[in-house]
Amino acid sequence: MDFVKATIESLQLPHWLIAGGALLVVVGLIGHLLSRRQLDEAEDDLEGAPIPEPRRQAPPLPDLLDSRSRKDRRTEPE
Repeated sequence: MDFVKATIESLQLPHWLIAGGALLVVVGLIGHLLSRRQLDEAEDDLEGAPIPEPRRQAPPLPDLLDSRSRKDRRTEPE
């Protein structure tokens, strides 16, 4: 127990911050690699699947913010 206490006391705050930061970087890299592997597996599963119906595009935005007069605005074809 004295060894652990002496080791902890020898690591001052900046050392703990460096060790904690390094640990977070390692955990982040492992998480990134695992998520990339899952994405690759999901893409492999979708290669043979039929393409679903394409998504509809959103309608164009209204000209509410157009500061020109109504006469100068372009008119919609009827």
